[in-house]
Amino acid sequence: MRESCVPPGRAILAVIRHAALAANEHGIGFMAAGVAFWSALALFPAVALLVWLAHQLLGVADIRDAVLMVTDVMPESAGDIVARALRAASDTGPADRGADLARPVGPAFGLVVSLWSVIVAMQALFHALDMTFETERRRSWLRLTAVSLAFSIGALAVMACALAATIAMTHALAPFDGTLPGALVRWSTAFVTFLLTVATLYRVAPSGGRKGLPFLTVGGVAAAAALVAECSLFSWVVGHFSTLDVTYGSLSTVAAFLLWLWVSVVIVLAGAELDVAIHRETGRYGAVSPE
Repeated sequence: MRESCVPPGRAILAVIRHAALAANEHGIGFMAAGVAFWSALALFPAVALLVWLAHQLLGVADIRDAVLMVTDVMPESAGDIVARALRAASDTGPADRGADLARPVGPAFGLVVSLWSVIVAMQALFHALDMTFETERRRSWLRLTAVSLAFSIGALAVMACALAATIAMTHALAPFDGTLPGALVRWSTAFVTFLLTVATLYRVAPSGGRKGLPFLTVGGVAAAAALVAECSLFSWVVGHFSTLDVTYGSLSTVAAFLLWLWVSVVIVLAGAELDVAIHRETGRYGAVSPE
C-alpha cells in the first residue's frame, strides 16, 4: 500500500479546486438533503433499536445516562430531538411497533419496521457516496439491501457496545466533570468516533473496491475534524442568528436538527470528493475498481 500524503504548493490548490468543482457538478447539497430526510425519519426507530440492543448489556437508567452524555457533543437542537427519541424508545420498544397491525407476529413485525427505516436511510447514503466516488451502481437491489442491513446491524451493535464503554468513561471522568481535561477527552472521543465511522463508510459504501486506498485518508480526517467543529459551533451560530426561531416558530428545533443533519452529510460527501480529487490530481490514492 502506498503511503498517502498531500502534495505541497500548487498541487494543493489544484486538489481543492477539483474537489469543489466535482462537488458542485455532483450536487452534493441536493444529495445530502435526501439523506438528511431519510435519516430524520429513521432516527426514532434507530434509537429504539439501539436502546433494545443496549438493554441486553445495560440497565435502562444506564442507557439513558450514556445517551445523554453522547448528546453533550451534539448541537442543542439535535440533542433535544435525540432525547425525545430516547424517551419514546423507553416507553415503547421496537418490538411493540406495528403490534396492532399484526398481533400474532407483532414483535417480529415491529422489529422489521424499525430496522427497515434504518436500512432505507443507509441506502440513501450509499447511493450518495456512489455518486460522489463516481462508481457504477453494480449492486442489485437485493445485494444493496443486504449490505445496508449488515452495515446497519453492525453499526447498532458497535454503538450499543460504545454506550457500555461510555458508562465506564462517565464514572472514570466524574471527578473531571466540567473541567478542561474532561472536555478534551469528550471531544477527542468524538473525533475518533467520527473518523472511524467516516473511514468505514468510504470503504464499504461505494459499489466497487478501493484498490490502494488506505483506511485513513486525508478526506476522512478532514471530514471528522469538520464534524467536530460543526457540533461545537452549530448551536452558537444558530443561537446568534434568530432566523430559524422567527421563521419556523415552534418548529425551529426540528428545522435546526434537519439543517444539522444536512450539513453533516455535506461534510461527509465533501471529504469523499477530496479523496477522489487527490487521486485524480496526484495518483497517490488507488482508483475505485468495479467488483
